[in-house]
Amino acid sequence: MTGRGRRDEKGSITLEMIVALPAMFGLFFICVQAGLVHHARQVVIAAANQGAFAAAAEYGTGPDGAAAATSFLDQVGDGALTDWSVNATRNATTVRVRITARSYSILPGFQPEVSAVASAPAETLTGSVTP
Repeated sequence: MTGRGRRDEKGSITLEMIVALPAMFGLFFICVQAGLVHHARQVVIAAANQGAFAAAAEYGTGPDGAAAATSFLDQVGDGALTDWSVNATRNATTVRVRITARSYSILPGFQPEVSAVASAPAETLTGSVTP
């Protein structure tokens, strides 16, 4: 009788693997993609902060902030981002740097966009300084 029970289950492990392996691979690729997007987001946030710090300096300008953010992305972002755009503005009181980029993707047809905005108060001299 035991031989008969085993014959009824012949090939069941193959069927289970046909169903389970694609699901496991899909879950693995989704986790890796989530890690790539998270890393890209962190790089974009750091670049926006670098740009805001540069533009907020006493004699800094919006283009200084954009140049600092772009330089940071050139050095660090190539491993995480496919393309990016940087917009930096400065007025009398605040600096604002906005970066929009695309993360690398291992999933076909999926090109996630990440963005960050950093702002800081603009440094200005107030009052008079006498030596």
